[in-house]
Amino acid sequence: MSLFNVLCLGLVARASAWARASVTVTGEALADKTIKDYVEEVKTMSPTLGSLQMMGSCCDENQGAAMEVQNGINTNTLYGPTDELAKTIFKDTGCSPVAEKNMNKMGTAGCTYFSIFQNTAHADHEFAANCVPGVVCSADVVGMTKGLIATYGVVMQILQPNLGSLANIYSGPIDKCFAGMNKLNEGNLKDSLVTTPIMGPFNLKLGETTKLVVEGMGHVGALDSLKTCQAFSEYKTSKAAEAEEKARQKQMQAIAKSTGKGDTKTAEATLEKAGRAPSQAVTSAKNAGKLSVPVGGKIDIKGVPQEDVGASES
Repeated sequence: MSLFNVLCLGLVARASAWARASVTVTGEALADKTIKDYVEEVKTMSPTLGSLQMMGSCCDENQGAAMEVQNGINTNTLYGPTDELAKTIFKDTGCSPVAEKNMNKMGTAGCTYFSIFQNTAHADHEFAANCVPGVVCSADVVGMTKGLIATYGVVMQILQPNLGSLANIYSGPIDKCFAGMNKLNEGNLKDSLVTTPIMGPFNLKLGETTKLVVEGMGHVGALDSLKTCQAFSEYKTSKAAEAEEKARQKQMQAIAKSTGKGDTKTAEATLEKAGRAPSQAVTSAKNAGKLSVPVGGKIDIKGVPQEDVGASES
């Protein structure tokens, strides 16, 4: 099977997810309870609500803005770091933040309050991943990708507005791609972020660097990402074939070396590791008397009888 048929690109981007939840309440509903008591009551009724990140009051003509903030938070159209989010909300809505010292006060009639909580039921999704089969990537998707690896990531950002900057591109078998995609999209980063030391002169540790890895997938560098998916697949196929040929040559050399020295055990161990050995190597070892072949011309490799092609050659 061609590598192109199983090659899968893993596109990983930074993303913002539904990390928060918001509720609103009118000032009239807080006429007989403090704002602080209301917050604790809401958290008791909704166990998925975590710590209170911010609270605002929208009064008079700005009362409707409180519901807009709630909808924006709960649909994830309002997202980002908490400090930046607060600046955006209070700048654009005309609402005012509720200070900590005012939490023990009652609500004010004519105002609507919004509360933004951490959503404890949701994982911290710093990354979002997509798997793209090589045959799909090779096409000129929506007339924009031209079959290039890098441009496919750009199209994904257009189709999914919550995707931020591209973090990494990986390539490998499709099963490994989907396994890695699921881990990242579930917020399971335990085995995906690998920290390695930065070493300087005299073996001094200068710092640390953290890399995002996907098990079973290889990193696609910046230059390789400018290749077409088809060309990259052919390149990976040739590299895989080259590595396989090098391994075969190494095994052949090990067999020849060990049989030439009369080292029967090493020769047999090498043959077992290689599976079915090349017929020339088997014949050479048998003729040199360094490898015993059972009657019937079969070699028992890892307990599985296999035909000795070389034994029938003359």
